[in-house]
Amino acid sequence: MSSRQNAPCGRKTWPIEQPGTLDGEVIQIGGRDETINVHLKAGEQIYICVTSKAIARSLAPHIFGNAIRVRGVGAWARLESGGWILKRFEIAAFESLDQTPLSKVFEGLRARLAPPEVGRMNPVDLMRQLREE
Repeated sequence: MSSRQNAPCGRKTWPIEQPGTLDGEVIQIGGRDETINVHLKAGEQIYICVTSKAIARSLAPHIFGNAIRVRGVGAWARLESGGWILKRFEIAAFESLDQTPLSKVFEGLRARLAPPEVGRMNPVDLMRQLREE
């Protein structure tokens, strides 16, 4: 009997594929064929992803380094408890995450948003200034 026939309340459930992101530290890269396994550690959770050799080579300098964000398509399955579990994630791209402490980010925002000594700044000019940075 297949697991689909054992679905609760007679409902059939399949993994749902959807674009998304995962954040974490690269802790392992390896493989023997055209798809390379990449292990990302996010807290206590370890995500096992797949990617191409080209992206794996680009990820290599990030191993055991600062956190990154990977983008791609994940296949998620619904647990009986109502939670979700990642079954597969295919990495299409990645980016390094900014390691600036949140307190420093807020200090910078406060400094930029403080009114100038001579009157108030035009809100449109403020938005242009923020976009340029």
